Amino acid sequence: MGTMFRIKQGDTRPVLVATLTKTVNEVTSAIDDLGSALWVKFLFRRDGVTIERTATISSPAAAGIITYTFVAADWDVLTVGSYQIEIRIAYGAADFLTVPTDGYGRLVVLDGLV
Repeated sequence: MGTMFRIKQGDTRPVLVATLTKTVNEVTSAIDDLGSALWVKFLFRRDGVTIERTATISSPAAAGIITYTFVAADWDVLTVGSYQIEIRIAYGAADFLTVPTDGYGRLVVLDGLV
């Protein structure tokens, strides 16, 4: 998830899609246990403020693909600018995985002409 996603403020498309991966012994593969997750959330952070949005796990869950479709209410809190992105996966009450494990993805919200 070290990638950049750009969207114009107010738009609901394109859908934000992320393929979650893990690296074990220098081999990278999809996070294939999303089916056992309690929830998966996108975290967007800018200027010390973090906004959480629940992700949808695509089928099959073993592919490690999640999505988020922006809604009109998002633009009340996601203003024009650049945000760090992390994905938080909950497997239990105190059992979490944050992706990426190093660095951040980036969301860029651009000002629209309308």
